[in-house]
Amino acid sequence: SLVSVQALCFTVSKLVFGVASDRVSPLRIILLGLLVCAVTSVFFGCISSFYQILLCVVCIGSVQGASWVPATKLTGKWYNDRSYAKMFSILGCGSTAAGLLMPFVQYSYWRSLLICFGLFTLTFSAYFYHTLREEDINPQQIKSRESSPSLISLTYSPVIWSVAAVYLFSMEVRTVCETWIPLYMAENDLSLATFQVTYEIGGILGNLLSGWLLDQLCTQMGADSARRLVGVASSALLLLVAAISIKTLQYVSIIGWSLGFLVNASINVWCMIASQLGDSHISGAISAFVSFLANFGSVLAGSPLAFLIDNFGYDCFVPFFFSHIVVLIAITSMNIGFNVKGRKQD
Repeated sequence: SLVSVQALCFTVSKLVFGVASDRVSPLRIILLGLLVCAVTSVFFGCISSFYQILLCVVCIGSVQGASWVPATKLTGKWYNDRSYAKMFSILGCGSTAAGLLMPFVQYSYWRSLLICFGLFTLTFSAYFYHTLREEDINPQQIKSRESSPSLISLTYSPVIWSVAAVYLFSMEVRTVCETWIPLYMAENDLSLATFQVTYEIGGILGNLLSGWLLDQLCTQMGADSARRLVGVASSALLLLVAAISIKTLQYVSIIGWSLGFLVNASINVWCMIASQLGDSHISGAISAFVSFLANFGSVLAGSPLAFLIDNFGYDCFVPFFFSHIVVLIAITSMNIGFNVKGRKQD
């Protein structure tokens, strides 16, 4: 129940803070998230009541979404199209690098770990604000109602739904890699530790190399064409590897590295696309909404996939993910651009 509460709060907070980043200084939003996480972590390390723990989980989950979208807006402000992909990819390595720390901290006492993390985050918050205090500027607002589409009208955009659908596939496979594959490996006495390490290493390389490749291709073709090519290719390869993964898990290192590389490469590209679908005054809301829709991929990888596994076993992975490839081809064939144009406000 605690995991479900945290996931729900995180999903909602990502949407809320994404919209807020179009109206409030991204620096202040990130700082708010850091401070609340820091204070809550210290408090978390000193409590024992279930309801106190639940409160801490809600608090942390409710501000976890305060980091990503505001950070991408700052990155977009600092770098142009020729270097944006590379810097965006480096930014995206944060969560993957954090996963690599798990083997080193899993035997630490959880209370001490939380308190140390909270104190470190509190110190970092002061350094963060001191270094970037000149960026503490509220975004410029578009006062003309005719030139700014309403948030509700954006939900009618086929661009948003097409990007979210493909992004959803990547989130779905990531959930499979974090839940069903480890379960299958445990049932069949395969090396889970090897899979996890190679998965995280592949993830970091997938982030970095996809960004580097986009920067190289952008000099040869348009940014949208480059992103479409890399995004569709990485998603198609990811779904193909996911389909055959259960059949080939005896090659743990290769499959772990390949899945980590392709999951993070595809998420990196589609998240990058989502961050620049609209003008700066509405880009935060668009990015947050696309991410919100894509998170339903984790839902599809839950009970619906569990039903298929219960009835058909893990062999269902092949038709399940090949059907996704068919949908991916159908969406790609529509050739929908990457520029959101919502209906004008009345």
